Amino acid sequence: MKSEEGAGMMPPKFASSVTRALGVDRVQDLVDLSLRAQELTATVGDEWCTEFWVAPMTPAQAEGWRRSAIELRETWSFVNLKSGGVLAVDEVPDHALSQPVAAVTYPALLSQLCAWWLFHAWRGADLVTDAVSGIASWRLTTAPLAARALIEQVGCLLHECRSLFNAWADAKAGRAGSAARAEMVRSKMTPVLVKTSMGTRISGSPERLQAPNVLTYVKRLEKMTGEKRYSKWYDWLSDASHPAFAARIASSSEAMVHETGALAFRFVAKGPLSSAPLDNTGKAIADRIRPQFNEVAAHIADSTAAAAKTYFEALIQARQLVDDFAITTRAGALTQRHLWPAPLPARTGHPCPCGCNRRDGGIHRWGQPTPVLNLLGS
Repeated sequence: MKSEEGAGMMPPKFASSVTRALGVDRVQDLVDLSLRAQELTATVGDEWCTEFWVAPMTPAQAEGWRRSAIELRETWSFVNLKSGGVLAVDEVPDHALSQPVAAVTYPALLSQLCAWWLFHAWRGADLVTDAVSGIASWRLTTAPLAARALIEQVGCLLHECRSLFNAWADAKAGRAGSAARAEMVRSKMTPVLVKTSMGTRISGSPERLQAPNVLTYVKRLEKMTGEKRYSKWYDWLSDASHPAFAARIASSSEAMVHETGALAFRFVAKGPLSSAPLDNTGKAIADRIRPQFNEVAAHIADSTAAAAKTYFEALIQARQLVDDFAITTRAGALTQRHLWPAPLPARTGHPCPCGCNRRDGGIHRWGQPTPVLNLLGS
């Protein structure tokens, strides 16, 4: 069941004390980004796809399975590799049986691209929502975790985008015959997709599946956006995510030292702290209340806003890559499995389903340019 677009979207509620502490402009920026994340979740939160992989069989295995498939009345396509192995895939529609190489190659790759895009869409939107919700509620214990994870997620998205954009650009440029071209596309795209899907930092995992250190993602984010504060933000958010210095000062005022130097103190509170001069009765003068600067809260808000803006921009461009692959290869028509998104070429005279508004489909052809990841500093 698909969510109704816009259903349940509510702007995060910032208490007046939080708004004073962060500033109206900063709060409005975060509200807008949270609503955008909710809209994305409402659009794709219930979408799904089937991700599948094709692994070579030996000729003997393939021949045995051909006979079994016939007995089971299953429709399979088989392709002999130059290496001697055999690739095979089921769920092939009748009209695609005449294109075995394409049917074996392109739907599997598209399924992996679809799963990759949906992963980043779901996870990024959740992290934006949680980071903004956390700072809106002044939960400075958990908001740093979401904000830090968002930096890692966006850095990972950019890192993987660069690899996939480059691989697809090389693959699409090929003008060889259909069989050779499909094999070339598979050789270019598969290693990158394996790494994006199965990359891990778990000890003992194969070296070829070792994911980059998260600091690599942070540096990638700085380089590709031109925003040099990400390393500083990440350090502060990491410290605030642990029972360390930043976590402790998130709930306290700045230290004040008595003029004698013999005494120092600070105020500790869960909510935003403020100060005001006292009148002659010892009461705070209400119209002169000023919020105290909270460095941890500022880093959470500023890093979340910067990372979220880059996330939405990069996700749109990543979707253009997926659509270009789908339309160029026509992979969605070569399988009966459910893939999303999997647009097909538009009928003559109709607008392109990728949203480029062209009616000739010219950019989605072999040998034509691919989408480009276009971020500041890339």
